Amino acid sequence: MILARRWLERMEERREAEDALVAAAAAKRQQKKWEGWNGRRLLAEEEGREFNEPPPSFDYDEEDDR
Repeated sequence: MILARRWLERMEERREAEDALVAAAAAKRQQKKWEGWNGRRLLAEEEGREFNEPPPSFDYDEEDDR
């Protein structure tokens, strides 16, 4: 009984660690999207061009899986 409980606890810890890694990777992808968008916005402003590209979405995007 004790061994089974310890095994389940280790499995839960592994799942939590994996979830944290996935969340960190998603946050990094989102940050790169925003940095790219902002860079294009600032460049357009500097060059005096109109910038009408919408900002990246905070919603899940299937492109994140690529």
